[in-house]
Amino acid sequence: MIFYQSRYPAEIKGYRFAFKLRGDAKIKAMIYPDKSGDGILVHPLALQRGGRPFWIKWEVASPPPPEGAYKLIVSGYMLSTNEALNQMVYFHHHPRLK
Repeated sequence: MIFYQSRYPAEIKGYRFAFKLRGDAKIKAMIYPDKSGDGILVHPLALQRGGRPFWIKWEVASPPPPEGAYKLIVSGYMLSTNEALNQMVYFHHHPRLK
């Protein structure tokens, strides 16, 4: 989904992913090309409060990464129980819109 104001953008400049946890947790987030082991974006382990939305933001660099499949991995643990958290989101990056 693309949100824009008055003019359709010519290129993608970034992504925002929204999440909400059931309780307080420490989480980290990484974005990888789907077929590579090298991370493009790494958000370090940080406290996120439960019941409130939080965002993972990827501002696409210049030159933009190649078109293709990517995955966002959010992992960490719940503070109250030490239960592991793992969520994976697959998406397709198109640097230029047609």
